[in-house]
Amino acid sequence: MFSDAVPQDEAQRLALLQATRLLEGEPLAAAQPLIRLLQQTTACDGASLHLVDAHRLVTIAHLGTWPRVQSRQGTVCDLVVRQRQAIILEDMSAYPQAEPSPWQACMAMPLLVEGHVLGVLCAVRDHASAWTTAQQAGMRDVADAVIALMQGQLQAQRSQLMEDRVRMARDRKSTRLNSSHGYISYAVF
Repeated sequence: MFSDAVPQDEAQRLALLQATRLLEGEPLAAAQPLIRLLQQTTACDGASLHLVDAHRLVTIAHLGTWPRVQSRQGTVCDLVVRQRQAIILEDMSAYPQAEPSPWQACMAMPLLVEGHVLGVLCAVRDHASAWTTAQQAGMRDVADAVIALMQGQLQAQRSQLMEDRVRMARDRKSTRLNSSHGYISYAVF
């Protein structure tokens, strides 16, 4: 099992993850095609894209068998979040810190948005084997594309929030102006 130490930026990381609204079911466009591309690029048996909140991994795209939600404790994904770097394991049985898994080889890449790990991209195999330099580069390329999608989602949510705030401020100003000129209308019942 891995360290239970909470990263120093955990509160900011969780706030940023919430701001994307991806945990609320907001779709991440093109996530599933990118997972298929990852499988083709890395010759893996399974691939997944997980968001990582305080206690869970939430799978938002995958090929192979993955639970939709699982505990983050003791997983390779948890270690990726805590260390903020990729983990490449050619033989997971030689890595006793990881929880038991049907997978025997794993590449797990952090998805860094604004300096915080919001998720993890995984490629796995059901047999122990080395990952080639080209497969590792393919993993980084797909991770970069997913990060760009996540940043776009975050920007879209921020833009919507700003539009809502401007609209509310305009409505309040309009109400104040109308009431100062006697334009308040009352309904009599």
